Amino acid sequence: MSNLRKNLTFYLLIFFTVSFLISASKNALRYIKMKKEIDRKEVDLTKKIEENEELKKQLISFSKEDMERLIRDKLSMAKEGETIIILENELLPPDEENTVEKSRIDDNKTNWQKWLALFVKKEGDEI
Repeated sequence: MSNLRKNLTFYLLIFFTVSFLISASKNALRYIKMKKEIDRKEVDLTKKIEENEELKKQLISFSKEDMERLIRDKLSMAKEGETIIILENELLPPDEENTVEKSRIDDNKTNWQKWLALFVKKEGDEI
């Protein structure tokens, strides 16, 4: 009985030791992966901070007139006394003409038809 008890104790000790080593190695690998991820995120954060600082400098360097002109151009607005000129398709460069034409055509299509047209090219369609 004593010999059986010693063997059982020995095998249980080995089992728990191996289980502990496996668990410890899994945790160590998880720690290494997390550390690499943290390092990557810190590098991304420093890049974003630098980019943010650069954009702040650009914003400060803009004059009020530059900002106003940019906003008016983006929103297609005009000041009082300014005249807006609308060009016909034949006066537009070829790439802008296609964009205007396609946007008008796409307005009549449903969403799934737009996606289908994006991935499936029919004969006669231009890219």
